[in-house]
Amino acid sequence: MTMGTITAQAIVDKAQIVLQDLTAVRWTEAELLGWLNSGQKELATIKPPASVKNAAVQMVAGTKQTAPADAVGAVAVVRNMGAAGTTAGKAVRPIALTTLDALYPDWHTADENEVAEYYMADLGNEKNFYLYPPQPATPTYLELVYPCQPAVIATLAGAIAVDDIYEPAMIDYVVYRALAEETEAGSDARAGTYYQKFALSLGAK
Repeated sequence: MTMGTITAQAIVDKAQIVLQDLTAVRWTEAELLGWLNSGQKELATIKPPASVKNAAVQMVAGTKQTAPADAVGAVAVVRNMGAAGTTAGKAVRPIALTTLDALYPDWHTADENEVAEYYMADLGNEKNFYLYPPQPATPTYLELVYPCQPAVIATLAGAIAVDDIYEPAMIDYVVYRALAEETEAGSDARAGTYYQKFALSLGAK
């Protein structure tokens, strides 16, 4: 999973400079940390490649599989990883579901094999995918790549869970959320300006 090296404290400090609240009188650091975590989630929603996980995951018996719980988009299957998830094996190739249906209508009930050869996206649900041949009762592990929810930053000392290049976007988002909580005249407009900066920076990268 993509991880940054910049600490949450560094993001919060810069947001406080923009907010002109260096001593945390109007917004506590805990509140700004919460907005930073929200910003990471919104970043991953707008730009899924910003938060991607590569992991060996055990499958279930049969052809139909479900993406890991933290997946927020379609899964790509890379290769077989053996019975324990540690032994690199044969590559798993993508194929269109409709193609395999046309060539081999009975593929869902084919002989089971722990070595997956093909994977197919579920046309109706991106959180599901299919494997051929069917996995046995004791299924194998496969290496998956998928967009995921960024890890929550628990403390200000923790590093951001996205690449460091998104530091400016995260600062803009924190400032936006802080200003959106204000009731002073003009705060809404200022908040909107920082959200626009956040969104535009993601489109520019």
